[in-house]
Amino acid sequence: MVILAVWPCCKNGVGSALMRRLLEEMQSRKFQHVVINAQIDAIRFYKKFEFRIAGKRFIEAGIPHVQMILKLQELQN
Repeated sequence: MVILAVWPCCKNGVGSALMRRLLEEMQSRKFQHVVINAQIDAIRFYKKFEFRIAGKRFIEAGIPHVQMILKLQELQN
Protein backbone atom coordinates (compact mmCIF):
# COMPACT_ATOMS: atom_id res chain seq x y z
CA MET A 1 0.00 0.00 0.00
CA VAL A 2 1.39 3.37 -0.92
CA ILE A 3 -0.15 6.68 0.02
CA LEU A 4 1.77 9.63 -1.31
CA ALA A 5 2.87 12.08 1.35
CA VAL A 6 1.62 14.97 -0.77
CA TRP A 7 -1.90 13.52 -1.02
CA PRO A 8 -4.28 15.55 1.20
CA CYS A 9 -5.46 12.46 3.13
CA CYS A 10 -2.14 11.92 4.87
CA LYS A 11 -2.29 12.16 8.66
CA ASN A 12 -6.10 11.93 8.47
CA GLY A 13 -6.45 8.19 9.15
CA VAL A 14 -7.05 7.04 5.59
CA GLY A 15 -4.00 4.73 5.54
CA SER A 16 -4.95 3.22 8.90
CA ALA A 17 -8.54 2.66 7.78
CA LEU A 18 -7.33 0.96 4.60
CA MET A 19 -4.89 -1.22 6.53
CA ARG A 20 -7.53 -2.30 9.07
CA ARG A 21 -9.91 -3.28 6.27
CA LEU A 22 -7.20 -5.19 4.38
CA LEU A 23 -6.22 -7.11 7.52
CA GLU A 24 -9.87 -7.92 8.28
CA GLU A 25 -10.27 -9.29 4.76
CA MET A 26 -7.10 -11.37 5.00
CA GLN A 27 -8.24 -12.82 8.33
CA SER A 28 -11.66 -13.69 6.90
CA ARG A 29 -9.90 -15.53 4.07
CA LYS A 30 -7.77 -17.45 6.61
CA PHE A 31 -4.42 -15.96 5.62
CA GLN A 32 -1.78 -17.00 8.13
CA HIS A 33 0.63 -14.13 7.66
CA VAL A 34 1.37 -11.00 5.66
CA VAL A 35 4.83 -10.10 4.36
CA ILE A 36 5.55 -6.58 3.13
CA ASN A 37 8.50 -4.53 1.91
CA ALA A 38 8.13 -1.37 3.98
CA GLN A 39 9.88 1.89 3.32
CA ILE A 40 12.08 2.78 6.28
CA ASP A 41 10.04 5.94 6.86
CA ALA A 42 6.84 3.84 7.18
CA ILE A 43 8.07 1.32 9.79
CA ARG A 44 6.33 3.12 12.65
CA PHE A 45 3.02 3.01 10.75
CA TYR A 46 3.23 -0.76 10.22
CA LYS A 47 4.33 -1.40 13.80
CA LYS A 48 1.00 0.08 14.94
CA PHE A 49 -0.59 -2.99 13.32
CA GLU A 50 1.84 -5.42 14.98
CA PHE A 51 4.09 -5.94 11.94
CA ARG A 52 7.62 -6.95 12.97
CA ILE A 53 10.88 -6.37 11.14
CA ALA A 54 11.96 -9.64 9.54
CA GLY A 55 15.08 -8.78 7.61
CA LYS A 56 17.86 -6.37 6.87
CA ARG A 57 17.57 -3.07 5.07
CA PHE A 58 17.69 -3.15 1.30
CA ILE A 59 17.17 -0.75 -1.57
CA GLU A 60 14.08 -1.05 -3.75
CA ALA A 61 13.39 1.53 -6.47
CA GLY A 62 16.18 3.64 -4.98
CA ILE A 63 14.45 3.81 -1.57
CA PRO A 64 15.60 2.06 1.65
CA HIS A 65 13.19 -0.70 2.70
CA VAL A 66 12.97 -3.51 5.22
CA GLN A 67 10.88 -6.67 5.08
CA MET A 68 8.18 -6.90 7.74
CA ILE A 69 5.83 -9.70 8.73
CA LEU A 70 2.52 -9.93 10.54
CA LYS A 71 1.28 -13.28 11.82
CA LEU A 72 -2.48 -13.02 11.57
CA GLN A 73 -3.23 -15.94 13.86
CA GLU A 74 -1.62 -13.98 16.71
CA LEU A 75 -4.18 -11.20 16.17
CA GLN A 76 -7.08 -13.66 16.32
CA ASN A 77 -6.13 -15.05 19.75
